[in-house]
Amino acid sequence: MPESLTDYQSNEGRSACAVEFPDGRMRIERTKQIIPNEPATQVFTTKLNSTQSSELLSILSKTEKLSAFTPPKMPFIADSAQYFEVEIVQNQRLREIGYFKWRGNTPAEASPASMPDNVKKAWQISEAALQPLVQWFHNVQSIKMQLSKMAPTQCKIYSKHQRR
Repeated sequence: MPESLTDYQSNEGRSACAVEFPDGRMRIERTKQIIPNEPATQVFTTKLNSTQSSELLSILSKTEKLSAFTPPKMPFIADSAQYFEVEIVQNQRLREIGYFKWRGNTPAEASPASMPDNVKKAWQISEAALQPLVQWFHNVQSIKMQLSKMAPTQCKIYSKHQRR
C-alpha cells in the first residue's frame, strides 16, 4: 500500500508504504526527500488489533468493483502529484487498485494529461472510493509503532514486481 505526495516546485517528496500480513503484523516505511538530498527512510512495525483488522477487511470488501490501476506514463509533467496504490491478494489472485492525481499546467500532449479519458475517469472514481482506505492508513500511521532496524525496501520485496 504505497502513498506518495510530491511537490515538484519545492523539490519535496514524502511517501509511505505498508504491508499487512495475515496475522495482523504490519510493516510501514516512511520516506522524505528534499532534493538534492538523499531520501531518509524510517521503518516501523506494529500489530493491528482485531478492530483495525476488521475495519481493513470491511473497507477492502467494498473495492471489488474498482478498475485495475493504470499508472501514468513516465515521465510526466506536473507541479505536484499524489499517488495511492493497493495490492490485494485474495484467493491466490492479485488485484491492484489505486489512483493518481496531479496539479499544474500539464500540456495536453504530455502525461498525465495525455492519458486516455477512461483512465483519468477511473482515477477519479478510485480516489473517491478509496478515501476510507486512505483515512484508515493515515489513522494506523498515527498509532504508536516500534522503530525497526530493518533495511528499507519501499515494500517492493513484497510486490509482484519482485516475485517474478
